Amino acid sequence: MEANEISLQNQKAAIEEMKQRQTPVTNVLGGNEITALPNVYAGWLDSELMCEVIQIPKDADVLDLCTGTGVIAIKAAQLGAKRVVAVDLNPEAVKSARLNARKLHLPQIDVREGSLFEPVTNELFDVITINPPYINYEAADKTEISFWDAGNAVTKQFFAECKAYLT
Repeated sequence: MEANEISLQNQKAAIEEMKQRQTPVTNVLGGNEITALPNVYAGWLDSELMCEVIQIPKDADVLDLCTGTGVIAIKAAQLGAKRVVAVDLNPEAVKSARLNARKLHLPQIDVREGSLFEPVTNELFDVITINPPYINYEAADKTEISFWDAGNAVTKQFFAECKAYLT
């Protein structure tokens, strides 16, 4: 079995777990206790690595796309961002990110539901972060979009449009 097939099978198992989960799950990422509601990716090594390497200028305006639980938005706020707008297409992820921002007393985080730049039309940011779905596979619903993106459309759209939203 090839590595891509193993990865896809592992993701299918993770997605099934997310869909079957009836209660929130808590995980420590970026030095914070993060809660993921059912149907939301709880984060793992990809999220942890983003939190380790992110650099945010003091008082920066930050946009965090594909926010999920909000872990990267939270880290940006803790590193000194003046304002963080966190965006996700999954309504349960939006609820998770709001819950985590509130729990960690980070009022500078504004969580919005929508697809990529759609909720921030005409706004500019100093830093844009994204932890996009990265497997070229058709997602059937808003839970599966945390892993899968047919044709890598999300990543392609991000790079095509991000410059228009940077200061």
